[in-house]
Amino acid sequence: MGLPVVRFSRNNQAACWGILQGDHIAVLDNYPTHRELMRAYTEHPEQFKDQAQEVIPTREVTLLAPVSQDVQIFCQGLNYASHREEGGISTAAGENLIFSKPPASICGPYDNIVRPNGCELLDYEIELALVMKADLPAHTRVSQATLTDYVGGITLTNDVSARDLMFGAPMLQWFKGK
Repeated sequence: MGLPVVRFSRNNQAACWGILQGDHIAVLDNYPTHRELMRAYTEHPEQFKDQAQEVIPTREVTLLAPVSQDVQIFCQGLNYASHREEGGISTAAGENLIFSKPPASICGPYDNIVRPNGCELLDYEIELALVMKADLPAHTRVSQATLTDYVGGITLTNDVSARDLMFGAPMLQWFKGK
């Protein structure tokens, strides 16, 4: 069973990590980035949740994005037939469209989403995000038995797209539209 880890701020101080326990958070040791948090968790998972020194009510915090901004974000696009049709795109069977998003696109669950200037078709969709704990070299075959060697966690994400900036450009502008 997974551990519900959250990132939060209290009294406008630096971001902290904690384990969500109903309407309380068990505050973890200070980890400046999620990479350091993941390293601590994967190296000693049996000791990880025992490190909490303080438990605080969730009403006293502001929840932040579940990852820090020192990350690389890779996404799979055109995984819905309706999106391919909307963009007038055909893809070969079994072919993936991979694109990246800038770390600046990361925001918290209650943050405002800024509409880019000139955007009229702002769209959003819920996605399942994998938080990787290890590099996934090209052509690696991941099986159910090896999944936890690479995936450290999952989170829900709101994938926001400026569709008119993405599909209306002479060349598809995935990075600009995402």
